[in-house]
Amino acid sequence: MNIGAIIIKHGNEIFKVDAEDDLGVFMHVEGFKIHVRQDDVNLARGMPLKEFHPLIDSLQEA
Repeated sequence: MNIGAIIIKHGNEIFKVDAEDDLGVFMHVEGFKIHVRQDDVNLARGMPLKEFHPLIDSLQEA
């Protein structure tokens, strides 16, 4: 699955931090980890996935 498919299916999910690493934070959605860099966390907080998707740094299978 790619980020476009996740946005279509889960676009209204609000950003929430599920895990953290040295570079940023992860949100888990349907078996994937969506990574947002530490500098962008405050921008993404409280936004639905369909709005903060430009801030996504990477998408990995969980």
